[in-house]
Amino acid sequence: AAAEAGAMALIQDEDPTAAAREAVAGRDASIEVAGRRVRVVVRPELRLPFAGDLLVGRAEADAGPEPTS
Repeated sequence: AAAEAGAMALIQDEDPTAAAREAVAGRDASIEVAGRRVRVVVRPELRLPFAGDLLVGRAEADAGPEPTS
């Protein structure tokens, strides 16, 4: 949902990082915007050494091609 919120913000000419961050408020997340693509990685609050990356959520959303004038 956070990646999609960021992509929608891009479409609406708003801040994609802020929109994605709001969608994951209170979570340990990294947000990357590259062109029209928004990538969000969310890490669980509970760190379990034996689970590692198994509990990390990753999502990516694309806002589509650049709009033409």
